[in-house]
Amino acid sequence: MTVTDKIQHALRLVCDSASRRRPPSSSPNVSRQQLEPERQNQERAESLPDLCANCGKLDLYSLLLTEKPSKELAPLSDYLEPDCPFCNLLSRAVQSQWGEGWSSSRLVAEADQIPNAFIQSRSPISLKRDGVTEHPEPRLLLALDTSPPGYSENRRVIREVDRVKDRYIIAEIESVSGGHGSMATNSLAPSLIPRRAVDADIDYEMVRQWLRDCKQHAHTAKALEQMESDRFDTELFGAREGFRLIDVQDECLVLKNEPCAFAALSYVWGCLPTILRPCGKTEDVPILLTTRNNLESLSTPGGLSKASIEAMHSVRLPQTVTDAMEFSRRIGMGYLWIDTLCIVQDDKEDKGYLIQAMDNVYDIATVTYIAVSGKNADAGLSGVSPRRGRTINAVTIVDEDTEIHLSLAPPTLNDEVRSSVWNTRGWTFQEQALSQRCLYFTEDEVYFNCIQLQWREAYALESLSEVQDLTVRTGPPWWNRKLRKDLDPTPYRYLGDLTGTLTIKDYQAAVQDYSRKTLTFPEDVLHAFEGVFNRFTKGVFRSKLSLEQTQGIPADYLYQAMLWFPSEETRRRVCEDTDVFFSSWSWASWDGPIEFVFGDSLWLSRNISQAPMKKKRMHVLTPYWHYGDSARKFWTDEMWKAACEGVEDASVTEQCHRFMSYAQDKLGIDMKILRDQGASVDLLELQLGELGFVGACIQATNVVLERKTEIGPICSLEIGPHKGEFRFDDTQSTHFDDPSS
Repeated sequence: MTVTDKIQHALRLVCDSASRRRPPSSSPNVSRQQLEPERQNQERAESLPDLCANCGKLDLYSLLLTEKPSKELAPLSDYLEPDCPFCNLLSRAVQSQWGEGWSSSRLVAEADQIPNAFIQSRSPISLKRDGVTEHPEPRLLLALDTSPPGYSENRRVIREVDRVKDRYIIAEIESVSGGHGSMATNSLAPSLIPRRAVDADIDYEMVRQWLRDCKQHAHTAKALEQMESDRFDTELFGAREGFRLIDVQDECLVLKNEPCAFAALSYVWGCLPTILRPCGKTEDVPILLTTRNNLESLSTPGGLSKASIEAMHSVRLPQTVTDAMEFSRRIGMGYLWIDTLCIVQDDKEDKGYLIQAMDNVYDIATVTYIAVSGKNADAGLSGVSPRRGRTINAVTIVDEDTEIHLSLAPPTLNDEVRSSVWNTRGWTFQEQALSQRCLYFTEDEVYFNCIQLQWREAYALESLSEVQDLTVRTGPPWWNRKLRKDLDPTPYRYLGDLTGTLTIKDYQAAVQDYSRKTLTFPEDVLHAFEGVFNRFTKGVFRSKLSLEQTQGIPADYLYQAMLWFPSEETRRRVCEDTDVFFSSWSWASWDGPIEFVFGDSLWLSRNISQAPMKKKRMHVLTPYWHYGDSARKFWTDEMWKAACEGVEDASVTEQCHRFMSYAQDKLGIDMKILRDQGASVDLLELQLGELGFVGACIQATNVVLERKTEIGPICSLEIGPHKGEFRFDDTQSTHFDDPSS
């Protein structure tokens, strides 16, 4: 069936709903052969378990035929019938959210208040036909007014746009194909995005096809174009002696001097001992790393084979590494990059060079394997290592004389990633964000995500890319019926900037997300972010500033990126037993969630002005910045450079005149002094990590600073007619004299 045929079939379901709801004809003119299938269907329906009285009132057929609004059901205690198939499905939904060993009965028994249940039907599909958008093949959404454990951590809050506070979705239920009955039996089975069972073993040919199809995407063509024009950074292959990779066929390390296809691995290391850190239990076999001593032997064909590793005695390769090598062989990927083996771990020069080049490593990789499941490097890649797979496991009910097969929709990629240990780690953040395409190995399924789309084993989504007027929600559902857009389609946010579209908002979002990750060594905070930082400094002269000079804040966005503030639970970053320090003006000096004054927040509900983000000319009252260990000025924008250096440009001169007149007349700032200071050639000598600037100040004697609350670092600030807020870095610093004295 073609995609067009599928669309027509889905729409025909809606148009023919009335006829399908009528019972089969019993006309005496019908032949015995025609009546036989109907008799078999009736006998089968009679043998199926009945819905309980409460579930029988739900009108499931109608809910699955067209979208229906939310309605309150009864308390969960009314849906505990052990022989009712829909009650059992609801209990499985509770177990999927509360964990193994939970059920509806246990939740009712242990909850402080018996949860109430709610239901509605919503389609994950938007289909435009003849100028009208339709939403065929709806699914059931079940919600409780009791929050499952960890619910808030696993949902991306976008300024709380889903404002229904007491509807916690515990399941999305879909109609699936069954293997019995007549056309009426399968009439509600989805035809646009059919479900498919996930086997215990990965379908390697499907994965190969995903990668082949992605070669036809626009972002792949763009990358090839930039590579051919030398605008895409492939210097890893030409720098030094070459780029070190694992040859998965010869099972050894090799140096490549010409660009080639390779995969990269992103995984959680955990607390496993290594040959350089042989801590842990005495019986734990340390994991092999590449060092200066073993580099030559590991670069010999077969150096990474099972036999060679066993011959080394008392070392081993973790399961995730061996699975990644095997998976690469199975999909025909000849080379693989893994940090522990492709970086010489006790060579400071090699390690330093590659850490600062992480953006290139993952961006030029053909694909990145992301080991989502598991807590350490021995978890393996599910599907290469044994996995359960994901059966459809449908229950069958009869409603409106129609057999319907219902199954819990499998979790979205968001659900899988955000509940993983991998998602909490700082180093993995840039490994995902800088990859053009990723394969996510979750516990029971493999997902593919590139810049353009998402595919997965559990649904046949591949052919949908041919249909321009059809979109499918891949993220979690929203209870609010006004939210139709897929607001959270994937945890994957590409920051490789192939198109040159990265903005200050992208930087702010990256810092917000990254600051919520954890690091084993706090002093790694900037190095684990360096690849992302590099993407915001590519192609500008300011990129010559080091990471230590900028403290992770791109010079191009400095005046906006400086408007960060730590959340309440954030604490000063402490790096014990090291001489590493972070400047107080950088967010890196804090350990915990960071927000921005004029930034959208994924975690906070805030009404903020977006004026600084608009594409209107806006100038700050800071002509230039001066970095430590640098002998040049970094102008805030070209207007200030023209004003202070006397550049003759009519458009800039007019713009400068308007701005300075406004600041002088409306704000009371002496712009002549400010411009003279900006024109001065004298620069203070600053140390590495220090930041200097020339900026405006307001001369005022009437200054009022008052505490807004009894505890906390927020104070109100008034300087003459100007009002605002002041935040102390430390609550212990909020002790100040009476402002009236």
